[in-house]
Amino acid sequence: MKAPMSTTVTPATIQESRGSPLEFSRVLLLMPKRVQRGSLAAIVREDILACRDRFSCVPTLARYAPFISPEQEQEAAEELTHQLMVAAQSNLVAITHLLASSYPLWRTKLESACLAATLLGTTQVDRALPEFVGPMCPDGLPRYCVGEILSTGSFGIVTTGIDRLLDDGRQAANVAIKFIRATPANPTPWQFEAIRGAVVLHPCGIRALDFGSIDERDGYVVFERVDGDSLLSNAVAEKRIPAMTVAVRGAELAAALAEMHSAGIVHGDISPANVLLDRFGRLRLVDYGISHPATPAAIENDVCRMAELIQWMILGYVPPIETVGRKPAFGLERTLVLLSRSIRSRPGSALQFSAALTACAVRAQRDRIWAALILLAIFHILAVIAVGR
Repeated sequence: MKAPMSTTVTPATIQESRGSPLEFSRVLLLMPKRVQRGSLAAIVREDILACRDRFSCVPTLARYAPFISPEQEQEAAEELTHQLMVAAQSNLVAITHLLASSYPLWRTKLESACLAATLLGTTQVDRALPEFVGPMCPDGLPRYCVGEILSTGSFGIVTTGIDRLLDDGRQAANVAIKFIRATPANPTPWQFEAIRGAVVLHPCGIRALDFGSIDERDGYVVFERVDGDSLLSNAVAEKRIPAMTVAVRGAELAAALAEMHSAGIVHGDISPANVLLDRFGRLRLVDYGISHPATPAAIENDVCRMAELIQWMILGYVPPIETVGRKPAFGLERTLVLLSRSIRSRPGSALQFSAALTACAVRAQRDRIWAALILLAIFHILAVIAVGR
């Protein structure tokens, strides 16, 4: 259903009644007057926000670059690259290099946006971070050396770090350190996050190694360092995850969530920003800053968010619960999308979701084997016929 043509048509009104994001080319066709008036940058910004709010979409160059010239529409190009860096949140330099290799005409704009985002992120840190934290070592300095800032957010600042007692001189950073500020409701949030993080022993979690206070207002939690990128960063870099990987690794992640629930805690914020894809291909659930005691409703919310994550990895967006969205035509991708939609409608336990994802992966692998055997048999029959002639 097309949005009515009027002076009030915006990307938000165009997307609001849809079950899947409308292509940007069609958005432009529905807004010809604004495009002619040269407000392409504003349209790009509004479309990115509308797709994010309605579908949890991440902005990509693939969606917008075909309609924007970085040389002719400089304002729109700057707005797009700025939004890309804001969405990525971390690993900006690597993302910039990767995108610049795929979109060479955008290299200058990407590098400028990366530099601006890096400088802005540094200046937005509202307090000076210490050079060292932790218990004192024999040399008179604290145990952990604080490195560069990885990310900043409303719940804390995360940096790289070195555990000086375990440093062998070959690893540039072997821990991650999260700095947290106290609130009137929670005077020691670092202690609570460390305790909750220590509950998750599953390989798809992240281990809390240490914690402590810096002063009356600030504290820290030391976590194991995960060598990998968030799903959010991967999406901005236009890296797709195969459906079989989504099923297998998603089942592992759901099992880690089930372990957390069995310990009486819910995560509370399962999202692409809080799930990392490590260098071994495993999904890792991080950031326990707003985790809290489990209740039936909170467990259902965790499972629903996990189902949304599966849909997001397959489709690149999350269909609104009241709509069907755009389903893949066939195969494992379609199965995963339909399963996740069913889970969102009637959430069970995380363990049941893990079992269902595992069953999807096993069934898909079995179908592949049967298809390969049938093809092999056909080739064999054809070869026998050819030799007989």
